[in-house]
Amino acid sequence: MAVTVLSGTSGALYYKPAGTSVELAASAFPASGSSIQVGAYLGFKVNDPVTLAYPAGSTVTNAIAAGARFVLTYSATTGIMTLSATAGGSALTATALPSGFGGLFATIAYTDFAAVGQVQTWSFDIERAEIDVTSIGQAAGQYAPFRTYIPGFADGSGSASVFITSDDTALSNRLVEDVLQRQQAQWKLYY
Repeated sequence: MAVTVLSGTSGALYYKPAGTSVELAASAFPASGSSIQVGAYLGFKVNDPVTLAYPAGSTVTNAIAAGARFVLTYSATTGIMTLSATAGGSALTATALPSGFGGLFATIAYTDFAAVGQVQTWSFDIERAEIDVTSIGQAAGQYAPFRTYIPGFADGSGSASVFITSDDTALSNRLVEDVLQRQQAQWKLYY
């Protein structure tokens, strides 16, 4: 049985592109230059706002500095990325590998959720199965035994009518791309 647990009539839809987060060993960073080996087909795009973070206690002298950054270039086929301090700015370069990682990893991740559309109506439903655990073979008695159930797995689904821009370069259109290609869209609804 499905139960509508959330519904509404207006709000804003916030989205973070799927796959735009990666953990990296120190060897993924350049000892000299700007090319970082992040991995292929992660969903990064030019000018994406990202955060570069090193593990606590690691040494980043002469390496690409941690902080809020922008994707300057990203090749989905080779997995090589360059970062800049500003959108469309110059590539950040290194003259040494970051060090002191041990078994930990640095991260490059899309910075935060961003508003991509205005929601007209929305709902979210949850369905939970019941598992029949009735014992068979009871002793004959005056009354027939009743079935016994335990809670099973839950599943949720939802829908929303969202108004987005027709600009093909807008972040909202990446939401559609993520759903169609990877089925991993991450979004939040604020109402």
